[in-house]
Amino acid sequence: MDRGQWYRTRESNGACAVTITSAVAFGFADALVAASMMGSAGELPKQYIQGTSAGYASPRTSVLVSILRIMAKASLPQSPQGLRTSAHLCFVVSTATA
Repeated sequence: MDRGQWYRTRESNGACAVTITSAVAFGFADALVAASMMGSAGELPKQYIQGTSAGYASPRTSVLVSILRIMAKASLPQSPQGLRTSAHLCFVVSTATA
């Protein structure tokens, strides 16, 4: 689909607006929760603030799951069963590390 066709398609523009609005809403909600968590941790000793900050800054879970996803896509067959196994593996690892 080229750019001109995308602009002419009404459904795509509606879906794009919903996607962007959702991203903005989730970003706002995430910022609100992060500020609330830091405010709550601010009343506690400093190691709790440090732990809260480190928890937000640590991308280890997302990086691990991304690397696992790439390795699973490369090693498992591109069949429905292989994709299902890959999804289950990524779900289990992301749940265990979160």
